[in-house]
Amino acid sequence: NLRVEEANEPVHTVEDLSKMFNVSTKTISRWRDQGLVSRRFLAEGRKRVGFLHSSVERFVTQNKKRVERGERFSQISPTY
Repeated sequence: NLRVEEANEPVHTVEDLSKMFNVSTKTISRWRDQGLVSRRFLAEGRKRVGFLHSSVERFVTQNKKRVERGERFSQISPTY
């Protein structure tokens, strides 16, 4: 188990990526299923899912259309 402080680059959380790309945390989970590499880090004494910055950059480069589509998507709820 690698501590976040020991990573040689920034580590992002699911919530960080959700805000960064303006998508839901569910979308980040889907991206993980589609190849976004994550790993477990120790942060604040707890195991957490994290994403190395280089892994995020690689995923975005290889999946430009998917990321752009996610950023543009918004769920519209019906008005009554």
